[in-house]
Amino acid sequence: MPNGNTVKENLSFYEGYGKATVTVNDNFAFGAQIWGSPSVLNSGAPGIYYTGNATLTAPSTWLPNGIGAYASADVGWWQLGTSDAFYAVPAFPTGVPYTSYLNWDAGLGFTWKVFTLDLRYYDTNLTKAQCNVFTSDQTATFAAGNVTAQNPGGLGSNWCGAAFIAKLSIATSLSAIK
Repeated sequence: MPNGNTVKENLSFYEGYGKATVTVNDNFAFGAQIWGSPSVLNSGAPGIYYTGNATLTAPSTWLPNGIGAYASADVGWWQLGTSDAFYAVPAFPTGVPYTSYLNWDAGLGFTWKVFTLDLRYYDTNLTKAQCNVFTSDQTATFAAGNVTAQNPGGLGSNWCGAAFIAKLSIATSLSAIK
């Protein structure tokens, strides 16, 4: 890549997962999920992702005209291993030990018929340097503070930073479209 990062041509990988959701009542539910792969992003690094979530749905009488609302939050932990030799750097000649990390989000959603507007804040505890090591971001840029044994090129990625995202989605079936 132009910035010196390298990445395999094929990032395909497989994973298994399990999840459980407990609905306490019409307004509150929580859940847990686990994903696992022997080679996350075809990096050679095994990974297990644990996450939990909670959703509070507003009673239908709170808003007019069929509008619904909810608040939800998720917290997750990526437990990552060491990449294969393709991603090796001088300090780690057989593969880079990826940094395990925490991520979270919290948001509000509004629903009406088949439409959902979700307003959500996302963040993680990964540094820009650690993010670059894990993602091989082609847009990563150099900063002296990003130079580490794990990231000797000093590139830092903004892909893992905090973000506010507004998403409008439509949930319907082909048979319902007329």
